[in-house]
Amino acid sequence: MLSGFVAAARARVDAGYYDLKKIPDFCPPRGPPSLRAALAQARVPVIAEIKPASPTLGALRPGADAGALARSFVAAGAAGISALAVEEGFGGSLANVIDATQGGAPVLFKDFVVDDAQLKAARRCGASAVLLILDATGEADTARLVERARKLGLESLVEVYDEEGYRVAAKLGADLLGVNNRDLRAPGLPVDPSRAARVIRAFPGGPPTLALSGVETARDVRRQLDAGAAGVLVGSALMRALDPAAALRSLLVEA
Repeated sequence: MLSGFVAAARARVDAGYYDLKKIPDFCPPRGPPSLRAALAQARVPVIAEIKPASPTLGALRPGADAGALARSFVAAGAAGISALAVEEGFGGSLANVIDATQGGAPVLFKDFVVDDAQLKAARRCGASAVLLILDATGEADTARLVERARKLGLESLVEVYDEEGYRVAAKLGADLLGVNNRDLRAPGLPVDPSRAARVIRAFPGGPPTLALSGVETARDVRRQLDAGAAGVLVGSALMRALDPAAALRSLLVEA
């Protein structure tokens, strides 16, 4: 599955989807706020994801107003916002990333990043950080993208799936690491809710590491934080809720 997402990303790059001439400049003059700092300062460090659709669950919140959702999530206590830039399978767009900055919190540019053009687009959209997937680009290219993102004023979050990936990613100088409970490499994109906690516990004192995906309840949030996670990203559970902001508040209050 991951290889298909990567191929589609390369096709978008080649088709000019990330052409800066098509994107108004929404980056603040002094640069966007720091996602890493926001997570470190939060009482319960949760990133709320704006994901209108999912490859495994289908439509979650089609036509979602990303700006309104971002504002409501931040008011509810989100430390940051994750916004999908990918249309195919996720219902995202570059416009959604731009709109997500209306909440005033740091925004994570969520895409399958394989090219500098995507980093430049993320910066242009006003994102604070960009997701990089180690298994999508390999060690050398991921290291290059981390450095390139830094030069553009973007923080980087490097995603891994296991202990070996963590060992490699920890050497790349990323601002944040993330362990995805959902394995994008496997057919059906299976979720192992214990994956992130297991990997994080194996590396005490490592770089700030987030638990990504597979979080449904306040107990799930607490389990990841107790394992040493520096934050938790919650997407589908919020987007499926009748009131996403209320769902987020319930995670934060009970956690």
